[in-house]
Amino acid sequence: YAGAMLGLVTNKVLPGLEPDGELASRLHDVVREGFYIAEDAIAIDPEHSRFAVGGGSPVFETDGDATPALRSVQRALGQLHAGVTRTNAFIARLLSLKLVEPIDLSFSFDDGERLSVEGLYTISRDALAELDDGVVLELFRSGDLERIHSVIASLQHFRRLARLRNDRVAAG
Repeated sequence: YAGAMLGLVTNKVLPGLEPDGELASRLHDVVREGFYIAEDAIAIDPEHSRFAVGGGSPVFETDGDATPALRSVQRALGQLHAGVTRTNAFIARLLSLKLVEPIDLSFSFDDGERLSVEGLYTISRDALAELDDGVVLELFRSGDLERIHSVIASLQHFRRLARLRNDRVAAG
């Protein structure tokens, strides 16, 4: 499924982008941390810090009903699960139209550090422009054209991440 990048280095979230509070409540992958779908049930990763002894919060009320926290996890897992099918269909369509292209990004920061982000994919603007009008009309009517433009526009997020990192370095 599609994800949100909150930093340029694996497991390093840039300050100001930490998924807490309101942002965390909107990121399904953060809400469901430690919980997974296993066939028709919800499973847990007992090694996840969310389930540490003395930490976390209960998932069941004393009467056996799900707590609000567990209901939130259930909603997040449901949204992610439903999105997988739609995302797979969208990606299959992009691949069939030969719109997907690999992208590697390189950054040079004010402190002299250089960083490369590899293994990402985006949608080729050139390939999109070469599509027949009828195909573009069908993409529009299905809602996929809007999704395509969202993916293309999301590349601007990398500039923001690089600027935030530079600002953090400049601030000391």
